[in-house]
Amino acid sequence: MSGDYYSTGVQLALGKGDGHFKNSIIIPTGLAPNNVTATDLNGDGHVDLVIGVSENAEDIFLGNGDGTFQPRYDYNPGSSGAVPGDFNGDGKQDLIFPHGNVEYVLFGRGDGTLDGVRQFETGNTNPVESLAVGDFNHDGLDDLVTGCIFDSRVSVLLANSAGLCFI
Repeated sequence: MSGDYYSTGVQLALGKGDGHFKNSIIIPTGLAPNNVTATDLNGDGHVDLVIGVSENAEDIFLGNGDGTFQPRYDYNPGSSGAVPGDFNGDGKQDLIFPHGNVEYVLFGRGDGTLDGVRQFETGNTNPVESLAVGDFNHDGLDDLVTGCIFDSRVSVLLANSAGLCFI
């Protein structure tokens, strides 16, 4: 999958299963696709795509499981660069976005749609440039790591034992 910042689409090349790819298709997006995240937002076992567009919005395509996607729907969390994880302990995929010193979270409903934007501060004095999700303390909960612009530090935000993350 590749995107071109100056286009309105991304290319998707499906694997043949033998190390080769089929001819690529174009998935039409909003203006300036700048990143692609693959996750399962509706719990059907098929890959869904979250494509950042125009620096502050996301196009979401629910996968049909055969290399095709349902029509896109758009969210405008005020940032792009989604990272998936379960940030409220409900077993459904949520999306988190870096945005300066404040991060935005859209909570998944489990049907491919997302609840409104919630924001929280990471405590970083420099703007967050990158995010990573993982279970860094082996407690079964998704934790968050942030990397900042202008310094060489990372911050680890651990989910709490009540199943509610750092939010």
